[in-house]
Amino acid sequence: MKEKIRNEVAERARNLKSREDTSSTIASKLSTLPEFRSADKILFYYSLPDEVDTTGILTRSIGEKTVYLPITNTETGEIEFGKVGSLDELQEGAYGIPEPQNKSKIEASHFQLIIVPGRAFDLKGNRLGRGRGYYDKLLARTSCPKVALAFEYQIIEAVPCEPHDIGVDKIITEERIIECSP
Repeated sequence: MKEKIRNEVAERARNLKSREDTSSTIASKLSTLPEFRSADKILFYYSLPDEVDTTGILTRSIGEKTVYLPITNTETGEIEFGKVGSLDELQEGAYGIPEPQNKSKIEASHFQLIIVPGRAFDLKGNRLGRGRGYYDKLLARTSCPKVALAFEYQIIEAVPCEPHDIGVDKIITEERIIECSP
């Protein structure tokens, strides 16, 4: 079922007219959120080509916020963190995703906001990732607000959930800000 949803969402992605403009609209909405405005330590994600483009909001946030990106530890199956001073300092990491070169000694519980990627979401905040469980493990280690950035086509009626799946508190799309309710 999860793989079927991933494939359906990937098909919808092919019809997106302008990823850049739509991503910019979503990033603008993120920057107005009280959770974003008040947070100093934020964990972002570096976007893949089929995700909301985070490079613009990352670039604007560096210097104003303390910005971190995930470092994927494929041996432990956990996400570690690296502080980012410039996107130019990133290097290709696990799964071809740009990552910081140096790990920071920060615990997930110290973040004041986590920006979460996903393939699909429902209105309850349930999320479908890429199937490796990295973010579920990470999100279980923190109680800070969790905000997903998504294209409207990624919102579906129901995401199948398992007991270890961790949802998000809000989802921002180009059309709306969704306050999730379990």
